[in-house]
Amino acid sequence: MAYKHGVYAEIIPSGYAPIPDGVETIPVYIGVAPIQQLNLSDNSSKINKAIKLSSISEAEQKIGYSEDWDTFSLCEAVKAHFGNALGTIGPIFVINVLDPATHKKASTATLNFTDNVCYIDKPIILSSLAITDKVLDTDYSIEYDGERVKVTKITTIADGTSATFDEIDITKVDTDDIIAALPEIDNIYRTFGQIVNIIAAPGWSQKPAVAVAIASKCASKISSKYECVGVVDIDSSDADALTVADAVTWKATNSYNSKYLKVCYPKFSYGGVYYWGSTLTVALMQQIDYSNDNTPHISPSNKQIQSDGTVLADGTELIFDETKANELNASGITTLNYCGGVWRLWGPHMANYNYSNLASINAEDRSDASIRMLQYLNNKFIERFIESIDTPFTRRVIEGILVSSQQWLNSLVNEGKLLFGEIEFQESNNPNAEITDGNFVFNVGTTTAPIGKSITFKIQYDAQGLTNLLGGDGV
Repeated sequence: MAYKHGVYAEIIPSGYAPIPDGVETIPVYIGVAPIQQLNLSDNSSKINKAIKLSSISEAEQKIGYSEDWDTFSLCEAVKAHFGNALGTIGPIFVINVLDPATHKKASTATLNFTDNVCYIDKPIILSSLAITDKVLDTDYSIEYDGERVKVTKITTIADGTSATFDEIDITKVDTDDIIAALPEIDNIYRTFGQIVNIIAAPGWSQKPAVAVAIASKCASKISSKYECVGVVDIDSSDADALTVADAVTWKATNSYNSKYLKVCYPKFSYGGVYYWGSTLTVALMQQIDYSNDNTPHISPSNKQIQSDGTVLADGTELIFDETKANELNASGITTLNYCGGVWRLWGPHMANYNYSNLASINAEDRSDASIRMLQYLNNKFIERFIESIDTPFTRRVIEGILVSSQQWLNSLVNEGKLLFGEIEFQESNNPNAEITDGNFVFNVGTTTAPIGKSITFKIQYDAQGLTNLLGGDGV
């Protein structure tokens, strides 16, 4: 540091706001991160391992960061949560599947220096870069400067000299890599002590094999006990999904029909940048839950979202009104709607919803809020009473569970988060043989609040008002 004597001041750029404390809706994203930027000799801790992130700067340190979201899909999630114009929200977990040792290709670049410095704008694996007859750290040095590789010459290197290296090849990452990472989600609770309740894979979940695998993971539960949902996309780059009508058919054809999946279409734009709908939807779900005591009883539908329009995968603007948006909703597809002067997420259903076959859908499975609220109860009961396991189960213990649970359920009802909640210990469900073996069953009855999907006002002309025109006495 240079010698200083006197008073100094400087203006530094503001950072993004920190995430709030106590967020309980925790998403996990599976995809690709630019871990080659970290220049690690051993990448094992960054591949198929859950990594917790709470800011963009932390992401840069732990997984790297790039604005090339088509290649490095996890960076889109990082920006959606920690650079969101409507408020920073997190934490999130990410699982990177990119392995620089295998997902690579040979490449070259011509070096032309300005003030002894040259930049290569490619995702280079630094350890592979070589310059003929030159020695690293003797004749030249290399490092990542943002997303570019900076080559600094120390000795003489002529302009036009060629550098050889390996760079990341995203085409070698496939759906099998994404699907193979799903079991790692089971390790998050053990490692971090947090329950993941949303799974997403933007940039990959528009591929049916990935969406089906996410739905299967949710149905089988995390660690076979914790409930969660997946948020996925329809592939708006597919020639068969370029219109609203096409998207409805595409969803049905590709079996995006699980109550565990929230399906988004098309991509959402913001300031000339294009997000997968699933990414901004997950961020909004986390924001809405947190603002409501971490309880998912309120649908993210009809809530303002960071967006200014809808686009296809290639950036072509797709314009449609609320009537068309409702056509998507009627088939269990979530989209955007411009209403009341802002862009809103639009669609309160999961993928199982189909208005034309409404009778086949259970009442509790007709809205995202209802499905997620039941999952919330499931996960909370598990956490609340883990300490009771392997203790002597006396009548006092049973009564304690009944009383504390009923108080909690009553509070949820009083706060408008449930319409009804009641817990019982029924003799018929607890035969002596099961009690002797240490197995106890409590029955919880509950009613989730139905969403106000539509409100209709019937306005009719009434001639009675003409009496006011005539002084109130009529003619």
